[in-house]
This record gives sequence, structure tokens and C-alpha cells, in this order.
Amino acid sequence: EEDAQPDPDLEPYTIQREQSFTTTLNGWGEVKFISTLKDEDMNDLIQAKFFLEVNSDKNVENKILYEFPEFYGNNGKMIDRIKAVSFKDLNQDGRTDIVIIADYITGVNAHGIETLPVAGVYFQKKDNTYTTLPELDKSINQTGHNRTLQNVIQYVSKQRINVQ
Repeated sequence: EEDAQPDPDLEPYTIQREQSFTTTLNGWGEVKFISTLKDEDMNDLIQAKFFLEVNSDKNVENKILYEFPEFYGNNGKMIDRIKAVSFKDLNQDGRTDIVIIADYITGVNAHGIETLPVAGVYFQKKDNTYTTLPELDKSINQTGHNRTLQNVIQYVSKQRINVQ
């Protein structure tokens, strides 16, 4: 792959290309949403991390515009992969929220790695930055509404969520 050069700003993270997207977000315009996992040669747990980068093919240097808050799924877990990302206004405030589902490793058996899904939601605030609601993320995951994007979106849409 010719574009497999690591982004020096993103080390020690590995970009998950299949879950990174060009999108248009309120206040940011057209940007690249970058999903990453911390490199496995680190002795730490593998963690997910998300960034917004300038979307410009002319500009070889990827400029990080924004680093998202800690992903709920990182909470003491080792992430195997980012499974799904969705951009949708979940709380009807006119701003684009982001739903993420990752698989985390629960163990290893004869068939390989065992995983379970873990979901987290980033809500866009009035200043266009993003925030998490740890209690909501916990509730999504404890009630099992974390299997598909549709599960998460339906569950969250029924909650009364107001972020400033």
C-alpha cells in the first residue's frame, strides 16, 4: 500500500483504515475521522483512539485537528478491533454525534481470540468539541444494546440527552 506510511503525529497508534472516513461535521467542515489502535508492540493494553484530521489530498502532511476523549471501551479492556462507526444526530440538537462499536478481547480458546462488543458515543457540543457520557455508555453496554449500530442508535435516541 502506498499510503501505509505511519502518521508521525499518530505514533504509537495504527490507523484502522476500514473504520476511518471522510465526513462533514458541524463546525469542522470536511474532515477525516481516523480510528486507531495503539501498537501491539507496546506492553500496554491495546486501546482505541480517535482523531479528526484535515481532509486535503494536496496536503501530504496530515494535520490533527482534534483528539477525541477517552473511548469508553478502553476502560481496562484490550481492544481487538474497531467494528463500526456511525455519524448521526442522536439527541436531535442539530449536531453530529458519533457511535463507535469495538470488539474487546475476553480470552483465547482453541478457536482463537474470544471477543465481546463494547460501544461508546461521542456527543458534539455547542463549541463543536465532543464529550462522552460515561453513565450512558455504561448503560448501553450493561443492557446489551451494544451489538449493532442500530441497537445503540435506537437505545440512545430514546434517552433525553442534552449536552452544552
